[in-house]
Amino acid sequence: MENLESKVISAGLRTSINGEDIPTFPDFTSEIREHKNKVSTLPFVNQKQSFLKLIRALSTKYPYAVLVGDSGVGKSLILDYTLGVLTGEIDFKSVKKEIPESIPLLKDLTKRVEKYQHMEHLMLPNLFDPMRVYIVSYSDSRIGMQDWDVAEQFGMDLGHFLEFYGQNSRDDIRTIMDKSQFSRYIKNAVGQIYTKTYEEAHKMMGAPGVEPSESTKLGSIMLDKILYSFKLSLPEDLQEDLTGTCELATDYQLKLLRSVAGFNELRTNISKEELEHGLAQTLIPQASHKIYSKIINEILHTDITGIDEDKKFSMLRSEFEEYSKNVNELRKKTHQLKTQDDVLRFIRSKEKPYRQKQRISQTTIESVKSQINQFYEEYSSKKCTPAVKDWLRLVKEYFTKQDDYIRSSLEGMLDRIREAEDSVEPLPKPEKKQDPKKRQKDYTYNAVGFKLQHGRHDVDITEILEPHYIEDSNSMQNSWTKVGDMSSEGLFAHFEDYDVDCPPHTLLTELGSFFKSGILVFKDSFSDFITFLTNDENKKTSLKEQFLEYLQTGLMTLVHDGITYQLKAPQIIVGCDNDDPFTSLKGLFPKDEIGLRSRIHTINVDSIADNTLETRIGTIQVLYEAIRQYNLDNKKNISITDDAANILLQQMIPLPGYMSLKYRDFTKSIDDICSYAVSQGTSEVDVTLLKNKTKDEIPTGFFARVNSEKGVGKFFDLPEKSVGYVNGLAVSGVGSSIVKVRSYVVDDECTQFRESAFKLHDSSAQMVDKDTTKGFSLSIDYIMLKLREMGVSKDFLNSYSSVKTFVDDFWSEMSGPSASLAFAVSMMSAITGDEIYKNRFVTGTLNPVTGQVGMIGGTYHKALVPLRLKELSDNNSDMYFLFPAGNLVDFSKDLAIDPFGLAEKVACFPVKTFEQAYHLFTCGNTITENDWQNSQKLGTEKVNDSVSRIKERYKNHCE
Repeated sequence: MENLESKVISAGLRTSINGEDIPTFPDFTSEIREHKNKVSTLPFVNQKQSFLKLIRALSTKYPYAVLVGDSGVGKSLILDYTLGVLTGEIDFKSVKKEIPESIPLLKDLTKRVEKYQHMEHLMLPNLFDPMRVYIVSYSDSRIGMQDWDVAEQFGMDLGHFLEFYGQNSRDDIRTIMDKSQFSRYIKNAVGQIYTKTYEEAHKMMGAPGVEPSESTKLGSIMLDKILYSFKLSLPEDLQEDLTGTCELATDYQLKLLRSVAGFNELRTNISKEELEHGLAQTLIPQASHKIYSKIINEILHTDITGIDEDKKFSMLRSEFEEYSKNVNELRKKTHQLKTQDDVLRFIRSKEKPYRQKQRISQTTIESVKSQINQFYEEYSSKKCTPAVKDWLRLVKEYFTKQDDYIRSSLEGMLDRIREAEDSVEPLPKPEKKQDPKKRQKDYTYNAVGFKLQHGRHDVDITEILEPHYIEDSNSMQNSWTKVGDMSSEGLFAHFEDYDVDCPPHTLLTELGSFFKSGILVFKDSFSDFITFLTNDENKKTSLKEQFLEYLQTGLMTLVHDGITYQLKAPQIIVGCDNDDPFTSLKGLFPKDEIGLRSRIHTINVDSIADNTLETRIGTIQVLYEAIRQYNLDNKKNISITDDAANILLQQMIPLPGYMSLKYRDFTKSIDDICSYAVSQGTSEVDVTLLKNKTKDEIPTGFFARVNSEKGVGKFFDLPEKSVGYVNGLAVSGVGSSIVKVRSYVVDDECTQFRESAFKLHDSSAQMVDKDTTKGFSLSIDYIMLKLREMGVSKDFLNSYSSVKTFVDDFWSEMSGPSASLAFAVSMMSAITGDEIYKNRFVTGTLNPVTGQVGMIGGTYHKALVPLRLKELSDNNSDMYFLFPAGNLVDFSKDLAIDPFGLAEKVACFPVKTFEQAYHLFTCGNTITENDWQNSQKLGTEKVNDSVSRIKERYKNHCE
């Protein structure tokens, strides 16, 4: 039997160290044959526990949850499946077959969600507080429309009653004054009649044919006729007390009077009575008639405190008698007035301006309140929900309990009625020219309405009482909504532009996605939503506080332009995210952070599971379902061999004992393989096709830099062994290359002030990234630790020697800490003088405390470097590849579809520690079975022995 120590290891992958097997994975071909035709009704695989956690979270007091996990593990599939069950798309029978323990919770959840499906909203005005609108929510559109009909008809009937009250019940609107107010009002009104009449006379005095010298004399006669004009307009009982005479003047004046009275100048037989009647009818303008009629109307509709109806007309008669005295006084003074303008100014100076805002009498208010109560009694007996009946009651109470509101509104209406009565046919002012560009305000009864201060403006009562109904545009779809637009309008609601005539409750014209469903869904965007809330720039909106209120109460309060809307929000909120959605809260709103975290359940969806038979069966189902779906989508007939399926199944094992659940990436890779098979003109995926695909994916020029090592002074020209020389490996998008690490020790007695004895000295090496520099620091820490363990002073190198490390050639390919093992081996070799053989290649990250070799990336592609060098060597010499033992699983998976025969040409050693690697670098030109099987023991001895030589060399500086 061949001696173990002399047995040289041939090329191949070693899977045991020091007699201990490193676990990889077994062959799953038999399981594939047995389970490849098994079909599941669940869209997600190996995530039943995550589904159950979600259902349990949604069944709590706060039914809000977010699924958190890596991309492609099935979060969205779980979410969609949950929605399908809760909205009735997926039958309970299929769920019971796969996940029976979820059925009781799902039944309770569906009942809860049904309450909020197809949510519609009736918006009603709040008369007491216009800035807080009433919202009634419905899941049954029939009930919503029933309430809408009642509210709309009530609002329209009551609104029309009040809106047209002034027109239909003008005689019922009574006002109230005290005696002094009424007296001033009468004086003012009579004065207006007198002034308006004389203004008409003044215009006639300026008629063509009247000489200026005659104007004042003629005016004296006309003043006498004004009192007579009053007499003709008064009730008969008043006419008896007032008399007028017509003293004729000169023939010329008489002629003018006849002309003013409208008689033909040829007629001479005009009696005194005819002339007086003609002048009176001419001198009384229409405005005077209107003012007088207004006075009589006001007297009839005004309650005077302490005065009965007869006394009111007596006060009017007294005021006319007072003006009779004024006329006589004016007649005496007219000779002192030179022009008719002087007379008119004198008349106007006697007028006593007064405008009294009359208060509506309590009798009128009680009459209105009685009618409003009748509307309430009628409509409250109709079929509607308690919410609408409560609103009807509140509207009634607004009017019946708040007399001031109805009084002020009726007073405003009365003012507009009076303006309409006064201005139906407005007379132009003689003093000023009318600007044709300015339209004179034309008051009509159509413009008279019952207005209330609602919001910020006076609004017609009919518009205020008109309810606003928002129908769910998705009423025929599922009761869930995906949130996409992260804006306040897109998420919460849409408001119309503010209109001065628009009642506040009609501004909300479209509800956002938040309120259109029973389930609110965030797909892969929940952290965006949390960030959107917590970074709200508009502090007036306070979106985060509103969202917290929703989580606490199930209500959402919206504030727009000072108006408050409070709506019932969906019952369930559920979302997905690849990251922790609450990381954005750190440092923000610390008081409210608990409010979010405590009410939203975070469910971690696993990306790996135990490598059990059940887990593998699920993965097999994903594999064959992906192929089936590819064939269906592309109308192909691709199949796969059991051996190839076994290799693909092994690709889903990241570590021994675990199975990856990243099935989206797995499905995509299967699609790529099927597409590659089609491109190769075959319908079968086998191991050969997988290997060819791997080879075709190697970039063109991948070995260009390795091929250049055949040149002068390159790898093949180097000595077989040397001190401090280590071959590291690098792979980039450009290709693969050797990273040559060299370390030297330089004795220097004048370096006691040196910060460190270790320098990554090469100027080119200064260009490596920060992670590579950190890897170099890790190697320094480990070397210093080993020296300390052997009793070497920590300061002796700093004081007496310098270790300089260079990176030759492809230094720019170095990126990350994976060269730290190569750095440590190079520096230890330089310090101890141990020679390193050039046919060794290494990659790995070094732990500076334990000396363990950590995992790296790109193991397979780095191993292709020594393979290519072996092919380029003239004697096809042995090549050895050292890599972290933790990478054995993924390296083995790559070797299963390796098209280059790497495992048959290069000896690949998984190493766990620095000592193992150091021994394998320094044990000889060839590595024997003994070197490998006892690498840890021999490596420890090698390092200890080498460090002992250092102690002897620097014995004066060792402890």
